[in-house]
Amino acid sequence: MAGASTLKGARNGCGGPGLTGGTIQLTQYFSTGFDADYPC
Repeated sequence: MAGASTLKGARNGCGGPGLTGGTIQLTQYFSTGFDADYPC
């Protein structure tokens, strides 16, 4: 599953249920040529 293109998108990705119905713990976004993690 692709990550977000911005930090704001990663923050928004924390809402709602996870892929398997659990809570989302971490989202990823593109930052300075690499992927970065955003803890929910």
